[in-house]
Amino acid sequence: MIVKKVAAKKATKSSYKALANYILDLRNNMEKVETYYFSNCSYTEIAHNILEIENTQSLNQRVKQDKTYHLIVSFQEDENPSDEIIQDIEKELLQSIGLEDCQRLSVIHSNTNYKHMHIAVNLIDPITHKIKNLPFDKLTLQRKAGELEIKHNLKITNHVRKTLEEKKNDMDDKTIHTGIVNFKDWVKENAAAEIKKVLADDKTTWKDLYKTLAKYDLELKDRGNGNVISSRSRKLFIKASDISRELSKAKLDKRYGEKDKEALKTIIDKIEPIHKFELKTNLKSNLWDEYREFEKIKLQEKEILLVKEKQQRELYKLNVKKKWQIHREKTMKDRTISRQEKQKIYKMINESRKKELSTYQVQFKEQRLEIYSKYKKLSYKDYLINKSLTGNKMALESLRRTKPEIKPKENTFAAISGKMNNQIFSFGDKLINKDGSITYRLNDESKVIDKGNYLKININNNKSNEVLNVLKIAIAKYGKDLDITGTEDFKREVIKTVQKYNLDVKFKDEKMQVIKNIYNKKNENSYSY
Repeated sequence: MIVKKVAAKKATKSSYKALANYILDLRNNMEKVETYYFSNCSYTEIAHNILEIENTQSLNQRVKQDKTYHLIVSFQEDENPSDEIIQDIEKELLQSIGLEDCQRLSVIHSNTNYKHMHIAVNLIDPITHKIKNLPFDKLTLQRKAGELEIKHNLKITNHVRKTLEEKKNDMDDKTIHTGIVNFKDWVKENAAAEIKKVLADDKTTWKDLYKTLAKYDLELKDRGNGNVISSRSRKLFIKASDISRELSKAKLDKRYGEKDKEALKTIIDKIEPIHKFELKTNLKSNLWDEYREFEKIKLQEKEILLVKEKQQRELYKLNVKKKWQIHREKTMKDRTISRQEKQKIYKMINESRKKELSTYQVQFKEQRLEIYSKYKKLSYKDYLINKSLTGNKMALESLRRTKPEIKPKENTFAAISGKMNNQIFSFGDKLINKDGSITYRLNDESKVIDKGNYLKININNNKSNEVLNVLKIAIAKYGKDLDITGTEDFKREVIKTVQKYNLDVKFKDEKMQVIKNIYNKKNENSYSY
């Protein structure tokens, strides 16, 4: 579970209504929203509660800081806590920083791989009209989050480390949302495999390691008590342990002994790099040109419709004014009406004109909003997601440039040979995420996440029929030779399912393959009688 406080870009210009509209996804008819509720508010209608909160905030005009506290609580991709658990987490988190009695809107989103909740809290006390001060709120929230993970049996997250590494996480988010490659991703994608190959060979030396790094315009440097991998031509570096634990200073010194820096520098200076890091998008292809053309056409169509809407609006405004002006002139020329009566009629005409114009202004505004919504600008990532949903394999490959690593104890299927296809299966409800992973929801409690190079399985109680469906996807995607990781219960259920439905599958896990062979021999013996 990750708890993150989101600060407004400009505290003085923060708008509670704008934030509420965003998290409720009102522009898209609440497509993202699974459920929402208000706390400590007086009404049932969304608009009335938002107005009440805004009125409360307006009662304190002295405060210059942000009057709204925006908190996001996000869960792991294989976690699906109930609404009751989420509400308890929300209550205890806010209680820990003294905001449990404040007016707030809570919205649960399930439109991404990670179920998450947005909480928009009014910091102005509705009774005293003073703002709530929150010293050490981040640290308090992280500690409470750790306690709640234990209470609700959620995966444990290193919250203190998360707080210290927020900038690093922001860079990872930027890569996912924009496609801009950072230095760490580039090293992982281009050089990591060859570096690890050198480290796996017991006969290698400092010279071999430095030569390999130099091919990619990289070198190993001491920094503090550890090592960093830095670019030789640019002022960029990353922790060496981000690429491999074997690159730690202690392990390398123990393995290779003391290094002669001058001799190594002389060697690598003679090596011309084959690859160099450049800050550029990792997604550009023919699809990039298609995307730019697509957005250009959309913009042209939007401008045409907006010009048309404006012409209709101005024409209608002119006709309304003209209509009521005729009424006024008739009244003015009518000598049978007294001066006092005429003044009353003029007033009625003005009010009627304003009312008519106001009614149609609302209609025209809705028409403009509909145009903006229909032709809103897509990010390149969102464009690739839409293309992927139509079956475009190149778009899906572009999203999956960075290969995720399998984490310990995850239930997964992967290929032994490394071969795979990027087919999108018509299987359950599917969602394509910005990192290229595809979530197939089997039901409310079970899902499969296609990470490209492996399938991550989250099946409630390892039900046999659901394991069978996932096995069929794995075979279609990776072939019959499968590398399976996970719990012993999961592996056992996989073997039983393969045996029960007589699937042609070979396991990389020797123990699993032995058990499968024993089952096969038992069946052969039973058939021989």
